[in-house]
Amino acid sequence: MIRVSSMFVCLMVFLSPLVARELQVYSEFQRPDPFGKIVEADQIKASTLPAKGKTAASIELKGARGGYVSFQLAVQPPKGGSYSLTCDFAAAGSNVQVDLFKAWFHRLQKDGRYIPDALIPVQNPFPGELPDPDNQIKDQTSQAFWVDLYIPREAKPGLYPGRLLLRSGQTQALVKVRLEILDALIPPEDVVVVDHPARLLQ
Repeated sequence: MIRVSSMFVCLMVFLSPLVARELQVYSEFQRPDPFGKIVEADQIKASTLPAKGKTAASIELKGARGGYVSFQLAVQPPKGGSYSLTCDFAAAGSNVQVDLFKAWFHRLQKDGRYIPDALIPVQNPFPGELPDPDNQIKDQTSQAFWVDLYIPREAKPGLYPGRLLLRSGQTQALVKVRLEILDALIPPEDVVVVDHPARLLQ
């Protein structure tokens, strides 16, 4: 299976300021750090991207059958502590496969800044805590997640609903997702044949 990612995010109606701090949606190309900001190297490209780290009442995604749609989330409970994150497409009827990954942050020796260095597969829904007891970052206020949505080849083109739900204490943040599955179909095999150089020497 070829992993091809296709994504378009359109941020719609904004939530209240309290909820806006709790759950933010980012494109594939903008990496959140453990303090709710974008990694400096990714800020340069921010003006050219469809998603700019805003929290919205809904987002729109588009993808071809047989491929992936990917985006990032930043969880920021205002008081820290325990939370639960759910990425739900169960009611969509499209058999979309949801894979959730927690970002592991690495501290750079040259300037002390943190960058997401690894993606750890986690369960969905995911129960977590801030600061993350595993990563052990002092004063951490935000946890980044990578979300992969795999669209099966047999999926019927059309619009399908989903949701991103964050629960923290007595509050919750909900972002509705509208996934448009395109009629386009990604080939199951490589369309370009690459020969191994060693065979040319035989």
